[in-house]
Amino acid sequence: MTPTLPEALTDPPWLRKPKRTADWKAVTVEGLEPPAGRRVRWAPGEREEWSADPGGEDEAHWRAEIDRHFGRYGGADFSRADVIVRAPEHLARPLLAEFAPRDDASFGHWLRPLLARWETDVWDLVVRMAEARPAPNGWAAVPLLGADTARLAAYWLYKLKRARHVAETWFERHGPLAAGYYLVPDALGAAAAPRRYAVHALRHVAAMDAGLVVRAARAYGDEAAAAVERMLAEAPSGVAPAERPPAPPKRPAWADAPSVPRPVLRDGGGELPADAARNLVLLLAIAGRPSEYPGADDALAEVGAICEPASLAAFAWGLFEAWLDGGRPARDGWVPRALGRFGDAGTVRRLAPLVLGWTKPDTADLRSGALRAIVEIGGDAAAEHLNDIAMRARTKTVRDAARYRLGGIAEARGLTAERLADRLAPDLGLDAAGTLVLDYGARRFTAAVDDRLVPFVVDEDGRVRKSLPKPGVRDDAERAAAARERFARLKADVRVVGADRIASLEHAMIAGRGWTPGEFRAYIARHPVVRPIARRLVWRAADGTSFRIAEDGTLADAADEAVDLPADSEITVVHPVLLGEEEHKAWSALFADYEILQPFPQLGRPCRVLTADERGTDRLARYEGAVLPAAGARALLRGGWRQAMASGGRRPWIAVGAGERAVALDLDPGLPEYDTYEIEDQEVRGVRLVGSVYSAWVPDGPPRLFGELPAGAVSEAVTAFEAALRATG
Repeated sequence: MTPTLPEALTDPPWLRKPKRTADWKAVTVEGLEPPAGRRVRWAPGEREEWSADPGGEDEAHWRAEIDRHFGRYGGADFSRADVIVRAPEHLARPLLAEFAPRDDASFGHWLRPLLARWETDVWDLVVRMAEARPAPNGWAAVPLLGADTARLAAYWLYKLKRARHVAETWFERHGPLAAGYYLVPDALGAAAAPRRYAVHALRHVAAMDAGLVVRAARAYGDEAAAAVERMLAEAPSGVAPAERPPAPPKRPAWADAPSVPRPVLRDGGGELPADAARNLVLLLAIAGRPSEYPGADDALAEVGAICEPASLAAFAWGLFEAWLDGGRPARDGWVPRALGRFGDAGTVRRLAPLVLGWTKPDTADLRSGALRAIVEIGGDAAAEHLNDIAMRARTKTVRDAARYRLGGIAEARGLTAERLADRLAPDLGLDAAGTLVLDYGARRFTAAVDDRLVPFVVDEDGRVRKSLPKPGVRDDAERAAAARERFARLKADVRVVGADRIASLEHAMIAGRGWTPGEFRAYIARHPVVRPIARRLVWRAADGTSFRIAEDGTLADAADEAVDLPADSEITVVHPVLLGEEEHKAWSALFADYEILQPFPQLGRPCRVLTADERGTDRLARYEGAVLPAAGARALLRGGWRQAMASGGRRPWIAVGAGERAVALDLDPGLPEYDTYEIEDQEVRGVRLVGSVYSAWVPDGPPRLFGELPAGAVSEAVTAFEAALRATG
């Protein structure tokens, strides 16, 4: 039985006459004014969450800060905001009158702590910033209940897609009664635009409780209540009046290429009719415009239900190739989304090599769309190929983009990106013993990888060779060529995968990331590529026992005695700062005796240990006032420290991740906004612990303590900083 085709393929929405919603005949009630009051309505715990950590410094410190940032030469907006949210009230309140920060993207983070402390005193500032940048800054205005914020939310709801969710949150927070009190005057007013926004907003909140909207209108008199009641009854909720019908989509000429196959209906129904296939192309094109064609996604889901999945994947790939051959016009940028919607594992396998080859700047959008498509297809193939791209891509931009997408897949599976990468590390075709048989026909060779990740081969007589010999007259030429190609690929793959796993293990050592015994055995001790790396490291169980993986695969301590792991123990790559002096000496001697070369500095790594007092604080006072040379600042930036967003032409801090926290350096005068070669020597105003490299700018709740971090992470940050203090050149 041939399945019924979706209406969108036989009678698509762009061919239908638009259905006009019932439009309310406006009723004007003159002389209505909304309440003048202003209130801040906090959600439970919200004000506490937004509040900045109050400054513990004495009054003299804050007076000096005020002179510095509010004096003759002024100061950066973020520095002034820091004083206003943290200084004692009797010092900070007089500053509000002259505080007029510029509207730039970097300042929006300060609106929440400012509002949490000063509430209605900074109302106008928050509203001004929200009007200027609705999507990021509008969230700070959600607690504000007043006529201006109600009108702003109504405007966003009707007019601005990017701020619609903010507006919906505002109306959910304050409810239909408050919305009615503030918006009924506009809904019944003479000005056309405010009336449209208010009517649309009242219809929206009427879905929560229409009776409360009418009750609010009754505060303006019976005539107003009757008009609002009629307005709510004469049009469906949530529909903006007199919306223009969407323009019909244009079918791209390249989509008519003969190489684009038509999808096949399930159960032997044959190919999709030509007209329906053409409409399917247009349906894919409009699926990215839900506000114009809200039913497109549902229609495409119906198509997926009636067509063979493999034929839809072939159809999407045919469109993709035709689009590329047609010059990939930007107006048809929906094509990669079609791959994500209808693609399968085969699509991923074909797409991933293309992503690796798109290295030119003009392919950035193409790469991004392809990576999104791979994620949307999902499954093990998507995860494996994203991991491969993250390892192999030539540019850091592509590698980072793939890692970001991989992180989303990991989160969906309840894993961290690092744990997913452990599971995806390829074995490169090596068996459990770490070997691979290469067949020449008349001869066979066994390939393996040594502890330094250098592939070698062993012939049938047991002789070790660095590479495969040239084929002889008795060898099968075809098999020998395939074997040589396979060995060459193994050498290339080992370099890539080995470098990735070495970097991952070093990062795990610094961050203190661990494995369960089962994970350790499966992804490290028994993995044919990771095992040679792991054998050259010192490991540690949760009970403090340190060990290594011996040549025979057993676990041994520094005295070469066997070690048994507790069943529930967490295993880590031990950071040397956690080893006692005698234990460190014993391991160093053993590795020297066995001539074990470590894959990255571990036993020979520089270490720094904080004092007990320093571990109980969030600041390292011993470095305050130190001078960070310009060369040292540049060295930290090259080493991965992140800069603050600029304000007033300066970047006032740099920070580096340390476990689940970050270490931030407050600098004076700060780094220049653009050219790192213009960096001058910096005075270190503070070394502090913050929530992340993104929260160093805004105080975000109770202080974090250095003692909460893995000791290895603290050691790494302090070691890098101290080296930067000594930098020259």
